Amino acid sequence: TVDQTSSWNVTDVSYYLLDNVTVGVGSTLTVEPDVIVKLGLARRLTVNGALRVLGTGADPVYFTSYRDDTIGGDTNGDGASTCSRGDWDWIEFTDTSDDTTSLIENAVIRYGGKDYSESQGAIHLSEASPMIENTTFEDNDMCSLTADLRSFPTLTGNTYQDNDRNALCLKGGT
Repeated sequence: TVDQTSSWNVTDVSYYLLDNVTVGVGSTLTVEPDVIVKLGLARRLTVNGALRVLGTGADPVYFTSYRDDTIGGDTNGDGASTCSRGDWDWIEFTDTSDDTTSLIENAVIRYGGKDYSESQGAIHLSEASPMIENTTFEDNDMCSLTADLRSFPTLTGNTYQDNDRNALCLKGGT
């Protein structure tokens, strides 16, 4: 758990998440330009506080599979790998996430969105409304984003390509 304001800013190696990571309530995780975050099989990032992904057009932030050797090299040391949609689960913004400061800007999000019975996208919004702009969603399982009917994200200038289903899937409920 990230339980204090933190920054991921090292750009000469990939951040390899071997377990699930949670940004705690009241905490902010800032991911700086040119950072690569690789998530292990069936791993997720849960945001109960704030997530600020601050990529630029020239130096985007990547969220991708640990098998993705095309960016950041062979992180898991298994030689040439083949990625699959849904290699990792999703980034989830929960009902306690800080909507006013959470931002994903100029990121590339690929190979996420594991297809469990929950059918989540690479980003899942649960009563959450972050801003996501100028971000590319590619090769994700299910939808690029899933949201419940109490989520009102701001989506601007994003690109959706080669995902399994729609760009945004709304999930009903009570």
